[in-house]
Amino acid sequence: LRWTQVGPERIVFFIDLHNERPGQPNSELEVFKQCVNTIILTKGHMLSQAEYALCVLLEGAVLLSDFTLDTNELLKQVNSLEGTEAFQSLDMSSVFSTLLERKQTPLVKPPSQAPAAAPQGQIDPAAQKALLRGVFLYSRTNVVPSFGTDKSAFEALSTDADFVMDALFVHPPPSKQGAESKAQAVFDFLIDLDRSSSHDRAYCFESTANPRRVLRNAVQLAPHARQRPPQGDLLNVLTSSPASSPQMGAAVPGAGEGGGMGAIPVGRPIL
Repeated sequence: LRWTQVGPERIVFFIDLHNERPGQPNSELEVFKQCVNTIILTKGHMLSQAEYALCVLLEGAVLLSDFTLDTNELLKQVNSLEGTEAFQSLDMSSVFSTLLERKQTPLVKPPSQAPAAAPQGQIDPAAQKALLRGVFLYSRTNVVPSFGTDKSAFEALSTDADFVMDALFVHPPPSKQGAESKAQAVFDFLIDLDRSSSHDRAYCFESTANPRRVLRNAVQLAPHARQRPPQGDLLNVLTSSPASSPQMGAAVPGAGEGGGMGAIPVGRPIL
């Protein structure tokens, strides 16, 4: 399908500012910046019809930039981000509430076009049918995200055919993870997000903070979510039983490097 047939895509980046080594360089954040640059520049070469918003992850999601077509300005904001603090929790309710609010905002119009606002009290129908995609870039091996008591926004979006939540979890290699590491529990949480969805278009990868390997995964997040195959088909392997959770880095014959979400297989260890 050509992009003119699949419709516009609205992408919200969620970039983790957590630094598990306060006072030291935040290598995970730097590779996340490269990921966002790679996705946006690759989509630009595809002549894709996309607009972008930027959020950072503290103890909740914080919106820094609402939807824009000005990728140069957005990338300036991305490249200027700093992460020096370690956070003890992440409220996923704020992530999905932010996404639900973005779904209700009008499409961004090019400067040459006058904005056509929806009637007062109504949601822009074009924005409703555009594909909304979250790209969740996470690096906290000791913090499992949680919803608390409010999952209403998540429940609304998980049944929405025009919504996709991708994720990329970057973590230290097992040999450098401390005894307090909850990396597998974090990965299981991300898997369960997709299992709760009514479709299987989400992509999820896990990797160590090796830029070459992480960016290989980021490139796969560039195509329009309505044009790409299910991740399991992309890896071309048999999936595991949905009753069990894949293990991070578990070996799957024929799989590439990276991870999977829901019933999507996990690749070879990334070391």
